[in-house]
Amino acid sequence: MALRVSKATQSRWSTSRQMAKPIVRYYLTLYNTVQGLGWAYILHTTLGSPLFTVSPKVLTAMYLFQGLAVLEVLNAAAGIVRSNLLTTIVQVFFRDQVLYLLYRCHSTGIESHGLLPMALAWSLAETIRYPYLALHMSRRAPPALTWLRYSSFLVLYPLGVYGEMRVIYDVLPVVERDHILSVAMPNAFNFSFNYAAFLKFLLFSYPLGLLLQYKHMLRQRARHLGTPTRRH
Repeated sequence: MALRVSKATQSRWSTSRQMAKPIVRYYLTLYNTVQGLGWAYILHTTLGSPLFTVSPKVLTAMYLFQGLAVLEVLNAAAGIVRSNLLTTIVQVFFRDQVLYLLYRCHSTGIESHGLLPMALAWSLAETIRYPYLALHMSRRAPPALTWLRYSSFLVLYPLGVYGEMRVIYDVLPVVERDHILSVAMPNAFNFSFNYAAFLKFLLFSYPLGLLLQYKHMLRQRARHLGTPTRRH
């Protein structure tokens, strides 16, 4: 199968490289390179973990490199990347929330059957995405990498969503038992919040979020790879 990139994408690559100031381009290239190496390490360590388990080293590295993704929110807010700010905030929030739950409910979360597929989906996706973005800042990304960037989500998105949902589901009893992040009345602010109920709501919203993101990526795939899309 011949891999090709649409002319529109090639034009956008050229325009973005011309518009980016050198210092911004160097910063983004460095950031994406560091993240790519970090997630490659996470992928390597995950694959090297005992069968059907995830090494604690994987979680430690995920805390670090996913934590760095907060910079992507700042990049979008500053307008130095074309990413949608709201979409970036939502994506970073969902991931960081799952990692927070794994940190607070470590003994339960590390045993979750969702942790391995989540770690694999995240690390595979980011080991593709960050090198693509790093190369995109200085030169045209190889067609094979571009194809992976806009095709791997077909499998990795559902796998990652399953993993995240399973982790949240498995730690919910601990969140409810320990009242994690919950606020009970009465209090000085006359305010209450049930974090466990909020997580249950998120579990129901995950499939809709996956559908919306899937449609968005299918449009991106058609735009960057020049593949036709069916109109509904």
